[in-house]
Amino acid sequence: MLSLAILTSHGFATLAPPRPTVVEATRMRDGGIARSGATMSAPDEYDLAAPKFDLLEMRSFRRDATLQYAVSQRSQQLRILFFASSAVVAAAAPWAAGALLPDVSILDARGLAGCAAASLLFGSLAARERGLRGKVLLRMER
Repeated sequence: MLSLAILTSHGFATLAPPRPTVVEATRMRDGGIARSGATMSAPDEYDLAAPKFDLLEMRSFRRDATLQYAVSQRSQQLRILFFASSAVVAAAAPWAAGALLPDVSILDARGLAGCAAASLLFGSLAARERGLRGKVLLRMER
């Protein structure tokens, strides 16, 4: 008896979900959503054949192709964004170093050449990954 009082005072008795009412059970049986009673107002939201604009490729693909790609190739988009942002950081490094630390020797010819080379390398890696991504998306769309 004491253990039951302790369990109910700590909220353990409320862990079970409430039973649906007759109206909610009817909605569940008829295919509606039980708790909120909401229905799909925009059927185009879930149309997998509808085109979806892809920002990295700058064109539209079918929604099912982009969903399938997102599930199967999770890290490739992150690699593209990492390489592109690294190229921008490498290109902006001499300006930032000159603005923040005026006595830094990165602004000499070797430092500028190194930053330019790093920026070109990361930019080419981002372009290569983007091209591979585009080929995979086109193949999935067909």
